[in-house]
Amino acid sequence: MEELNKNQIVLLVLLVSFVTSIATGIVTVTLMDQAPPAVTQTINRIVERTVEKIVPGAPPPPVVKEVQVIVTEEDLIVKVINGALPGIVRIISAGEDKTFISGGFFVSADGVIVTSGASVATATSTTSYQAILTDGRAVPLTDLTPIASSTSPIPASPSGGPDLHFFKLAPPTDASNLSDKWTKLTLAKDLPAVGQTVVALGYSDRPDVNVAVGIVSSFFSTDTSPKSLVMTNAASGENLGGPLLNIKGEVVGMSKRAGFAVSSETIATTLAMFK
Repeated sequence: MEELNKNQIVLLVLLVSFVTSIATGIVTVTLMDQAPPAVTQTINRIVERTVEKIVPGAPPPPVVKEVQVIVTEEDLIVKVINGALPGIVRIISAGEDKTFISGGFFVSADGVIVTSGASVATATSTTSYQAILTDGRAVPLTDLTPIASSTSPIPASPSGGPDLHFFKLAPPTDASNLSDKWTKLTLAKDLPAVGQTVVALGYSDRPDVNVAVGIVSSFFSTDTSPKSLVMTNAASGENLGGPLLNIKGEVVGMSKRAGFAVSSETIATTLAMFK
């Protein structure tokens, strides 16, 4: 009798546990249906993770280690310089003396180059030009500015001279020697902010590239073009015709003279004449 009572007690406990489990499941399902979606998602994620952990033979999840990378402004400036170097050129006369005229840079992938209009206007002793690429190759240039001037005037500076001058690389005699795609520098769509860091690249009469780093200090407006010139301490006589770049590597202007750069908006508007 005593042994039978023990068996009955065990069976009774199992029965109670079974009924309790069923009741708990029913209550849980009911509460899950009534719970907000956020709570349901959280519970599902917990269940999924629990299942992943108890599956026998499952490989352990990968360990993700976060490494903090500090990028300084100096690193960004070096990146901007290296990215823009293939897109800048030296413009020289095609005569025997190979006189340096100005720096310049590509504004289209098919070889259109913008440079300082004042520098080209000063070089009255030549009518033929060459571009010296960063790899040292000399390429003949076709002068586009007279073509544009005959249909629509090139914007002039307050002093009366042209701010911009455009050339295009002449088609190569041997297509295998030159690429038909050039490193075009991207023109910024928005004007830089006052105080923003800018990087000026360009050439003087030396073959080495000149680099200057500064900030945008203000803007200069004309009657016909508001904020047409960017005032900055980065533009100097050492980088005339070269690009003025923001920290993202976009062209915000072209160095016109010490302290001034023609805005990217003016460059883009003038470039549209050749389309």
